[in-house]
Amino acid sequence: MNFRNQNRPFDDHAIEQSTTDANILDEDDIESDLENWSIDDYRMLTNWNTNEYSGWKLPGTEEEHWWCTSWQTKGCIHTENHNHPDHQGKAYVKRYQKFCMRSCCRKCYEKWIAREANAATKRMENFVKSTGKTLIHVVLSVSKWDVTMDFKLMKKKARKVLDQIGIKGGNLIFHPFRFNKKLRCWYYSPHFHCVCFGNIPRGKITTTYYESGWVIKYLGTRKSVFATLYYLLAHCGVKKGVHSVSWFGDLSYSKVKKEKEPNRNTCPSCERKLVELYHDGFDSTVPPNQPFEGYVSPEGWYEVKHTIEEDELEFGHSPISQVNEILKSLS
Repeated sequence: MNFRNQNRPFDDHAIEQSTTDANILDEDDIESDLENWSIDDYRMLTNWNTNEYSGWKLPGTEEEHWWCTSWQTKGCIHTENHNHPDHQGKAYVKRYQKFCMRSCCRKCYEKWIAREANAATKRMENFVKSTGKTLIHVVLSVSKWDVTMDFKLMKKKARKVLDQIGIKGGNLIFHPFRFNKKLRCWYYSPHFHCVCFGNIPRGKITTTYYESGWVIKYLGTRKSVFATLYYLLAHCGVKKGVHSVSWFGDLSYSKVKKEKEPNRNTCPSCERKLVELYHDGFDSTVPPNQPFEGYVSPEGWYEVKHTIEEDELEFGHSPISQVNEILKSLS
């Protein structure tokens, strides 16, 4: 569909209309717009926890696991294999909090945000170093007649719009909601944030707006890619079975392999798998309910032995002549 108004100059009308729509729709696209509120402020003072549209929610709105944020101690007490001069004969102990790393968990979602933002930043940083490309931030606001479109089709159309304006690769982060400051509530207004690279030809945003009806907002280069991604993920759309961050073009998984996270569950000295430990008494070098990682005296440290008690299953049978008697007794 083409919006062109025959009675007005092409560029003037498109820019004016695009700016008007952008001012209405994209009020949450600049970090400073969130003022000094924290995520917890939004959760407590707005409809953050109850807002939902077609399964889409904001992060951190569902119940946590019973073990979320609990403290766990793991380590390795095989001191015979710890031969480095700095920790020879010492046990390796690691105390940390457990997080489920789910975007929907009300206790662990901030850890999920940090992990996703960090992984995405590393991916883009490596790409920039190898190609010399410059990253920019673009926002695509879905046209009014596409807001009820199936998400897969909506995402496909977003990719098409990005391709039309010259974006060659990046990530897409879907935001189903925007925040109304006056009413202090979130409302359905789907749009995509894209941290990407590409050269946008002069006038291309205007012509694409006319052709698609999608408002395209160019926010320029980023001072901090990590801060931008963290901010975007902090109020992105969360839906079961849908990835909050997707990659396309020259940054897709088919072209840039996903970096594997290092295995943090092995002993740095002997590479044995870490096991759950407990201390028979109190070890002042390993404070309770505080993060710790290091080598300590092995005295008093023991491996937790997990035993699974299983009741023996007894399979019995009775002669047919006794079945009636058994049924009578049950009744």
